[in-house]
Amino acid sequence: TGFSVPLALTATTVVRARAFESGKLPSTVLTNTYFINENISLPVVSLSTNPENFWDEDSGIYVLGKYAEPDNPYFGANFWQDWEKPIHVEFFEADGQFGFSVDAGVQISGAWSRAHPQKSLAIFARKKYGADCIAYQLFPDKPVTEFEAFVLRNSGNDWNYAFMRDALITTLISGRGIDVQAYRPVVVFLNGEYWGIHDLREKVNEHFLAANHEV
Repeated sequence: TGFSVPLALTATTVVRARAFESGKLPSTVLTNTYFINENISLPVVSLSTNPENFWDEDSGIYVLGKYAEPDNPYFGANFWQDWEKPIHVEFFEADGQFGFSVDAGVQISGAWSRAHPQKSLAIFARKKYGADCIAYQLFPDKPVTEFEAFVLRNSGNDWNYAFMRDALITTLISGRGIDVQAYRPVVVFLNGEYWGIHDLREKVNEHFLAANHEV
């Protein structure tokens, strides 16, 4: 929607804007989240995407869809499909300092925990979206400064319980010569709506191995 006067924002909102002028190519799309009256003491990940990418009955990755089985974990549901959708990701440190902003891809992650109302999300940097890596030190206690992917985890089987036992148990073996996924709790906003606390984790794949081991 075009506008020629200032936008009046009264609640947390994601604004995606692009400039147009007759006879010229459109500008790049700029995305910014404006947090209004939020009281948050954790880092924040703001996700924005076309609502259809998550909620459409035929193609939305976060919903049951038309072919879900009736019983948990609802095999056949949209969130069991190997689908990836475009998303924009912004990261802010706990003190409000801006971290990074990137266009990326998103997939539902995990196994049976996909059936939880709050799902795990895997974020992928790919050249087709703009950049093939996220150049930011996501975890202050780990000297990795580039990520091809990361996970916003719903804490798996610990969802809706302590919400930290998986991360706690893995940290117990830190410093013992065993690979450990880094962890930070973060607050997630989805299209400007509070989406709860997620576990920010490294994604275990070939890029994880390369980043955590000298070649």
